[in-house]
Amino acid sequence: MSQDLNSSPQPAAPRPDDALATGLLADALAPIVPAAPQAGALRARLLERAAQSRAASHGVHTVRRRDGGWQPYVKGVRYKLLRNTPDARSLLVEFAPGATLPAHRHAQHEECVVLGGSLVMGDLRLGRGDYHVAPARSRHSGLVSPDGALIYLRGAAIGSHGSAVREVIGAWLPGSREHATTVFAGDDGWRDFMPGVREKKLWARDGYSSRLYRFEAGAVCPGHGHAALEECVMLDGDAYFGDILVCAGDYQSVDAGAVHGEVMSDGGALFFVHGADDAGALGHL
Repeated sequence: MSQDLNSSPQPAAPRPDDALATGLLADALAPIVPAAPQAGALRARLLERAAQSRAASHGVHTVRRRDGGWQPYVKGVRYKLLRNTPDARSLLVEFAPGATLPAHRHAQHEECVVLGGSLVMGDLRLGRGDYHVAPARSRHSGLVSPDGALIYLRGAAIGSHGSAVREVIGAWLPGSREHATTVFAGDDGWRDFMPGVREKKLWARDGYSSRLYRFEAGAVCPGHGHAALEECVMLDGDAYFGDILVCAGDYQSVDAGAVHGEVMSDGGALFFVHGADDAGALGHL
């Protein structure tokens, strides 16, 4: 006989005396104070482990979504600068419902990953998990976020006053006819390359590429080095990169020459990576 899924047994509600019993047990537990030699040895081991972790994460920079650093841009739009290099600026940008940005022409290749909410650019609507890249000198029409949005941008002029003004003025000048590329969250293109881990290449140019990685619960990727700067932003779930836990909305970059520790996710993760498109990249181990 088949069983109706809606009639599946529900977990039993906690009994009224459960909380009382838990409280009494907790009150009866006395703290264990180790002897002085044991306490000293424990402290030394902890400090040694912390020093090892710090050394292993040299060249690794993490910015938490929950951290401060937000700056106003235009009405209803604010940004947080994650990394600023001559090659590209990386930012988180947050839109209030109904917020807009004017038409502009890009000075650099601009990549966008929607972490939450939605954006509308002409006939194009981007939602959570969608990816969009606008080539240098291409034009973006004005955009609006009907319900609010949080996005990751790489190569944007937001926050740099002079560059942003030039991009807005440039919207009225002739430019590149190269088309933008959009990869939606529901598009195929995933490939298996490691047990429990899948890769989806989004865009590649000049020896660099942008990719998505999906880790199943318990999946592990071994530690690896980087010949060039690599940037990562977590879209969903969380994962340990070495000893550093990276959660949804967090950003991490690894300097050229640095080593990334083992990547492991207890509950599953989905994250975006931009880096060298070679054997040193995460997806090509």
